[in-house]
Amino acid sequence: MTSLSSNVNLNQTPARLFWLHDEALAKPDDWRASDRLVYLWDANYFAQQAWSLKRRVFIYECLVALKAEIYVGKPSEFWPAFLAQQDQSLGQESEPVVYVAAALDPVLQAWLASCSSKVRLEIQSNPSHFLLSELQPTRLKRFSHFWPAQAKALGVPAFGRSNGSSKRQSARKHQ
Repeated sequence: MTSLSSNVNLNQTPARLFWLHDEALAKPDDWRASDRLVYLWDANYFAQQAWSLKRRVFIYECLVALKAEIYVGKPSEFWPAFLAQQDQSLGQESEPVVYVAAALDPVLQAWLASCSSKVRLEIQSNPSHFLLSELQPTRLKRFSHFWPAQAKALGVPAFGRSNGSSKRQSARKHQ
């Protein structure tokens, strides 16, 4: 009879892996403290998306705030090696699952699909897509296209004036 080591907690649920991407930069609704958030920083994907440095910095700052693990690599090469390493270190006998939120952007869909068939992906519905029915995926890259549709669905003005400009306008009216 083999015994378990004293540092193993039988009541602890195993960690799940969540693959974050640019359309899913948040913790999943069913996230637990033991879960891991992983982001792949792929320079080729960024170049294909033609993202500015500002957008890349925004993504990086979101990931830091989420305490996500950031790795450099392509999905097809990264996930098989990463999961094999995790299996060895954790001694898991079942095939690990990588949870990823669905994507609207065709380029992102292709990037997610490039993952090796050896990796078991579970595509989950993306809660951030509930307001995007009026948008075409190719128009999501520009905030000026994205926000008016979101604002309309939320019932708020798309582009309001800042407090400073409205104060100047009211000062002119009272003169």
